[in-house]
Amino acid sequence: MRLFENSTGDSGGVLYKSAYHRYFEGYTENVIYNKRGRKRIQRIYTEDYYKQDRTQIRWILNKALYALLYLFSAGSFAVSALADFTGNHMWYITLPEAFCVFFMARTGLTLVNYVFAPRKMTVGKYHEISSGLMKRIRMEIPFILLVLVGMAAYGLVNHCLEEATLISCMTGIIVSALFTGILIGIEKKLSYITEENIQRDKTTGVQIY
Repeated sequence: MRLFENSTGDSGGVLYKSAYHRYFEGYTENVIYNKRGRKRIQRIYTEDYYKQDRTQIRWILNKALYALLYLFSAGSFAVSALADFTGNHMWYITLPEAFCVFFMARTGLTLVNYVFAPRKMTVGKYHEISSGLMKRIRMEIPFILLVLVGMAAYGLVNHCLEEATLISCMTGIIVSALFTGILIGIEKKLSYITEENIQRDKTTGVQIY
């Protein structure tokens, strides 16, 4: 089951209310005192764990596949954006290219977290890498398409749609969008299941929503 959307907790608190709640969502807090009477907050994760509904081998292979898809997408985009093509100096192409680079970098950072994430994830980690990956890719795709539209517009205006360099650049952008689409399509279809956390019944305190 997929659990992208947050809900309101029984206590009236709202999930993802703040950065603090996002980071410690699913943890239970206790105030403890040392021998000097100084207090500190102890946090123990008590919510269910989330993991992909697949075998260990398929889980590892999926990470490798995501990394390859991202590298092919980013590499294909970079080759097209850096090509010796006059259109790559036009603002209506370079501007969306700049946004693409920004969002691709953010996607890359999220993907690094995805690759190194443990099999059993806290609810916060799950939202960070699965929901976060989907969100960042969705923000990236429109700008990839804008680059493609910009190149096509340049070709039409300058009557050079059949120019080899332009065709090569547009092909590279299409390939980049294709690999990105495959990645998001796979993640969208992935099923995540919950695993009960035995700490829930052993821990008392205030649970963070």
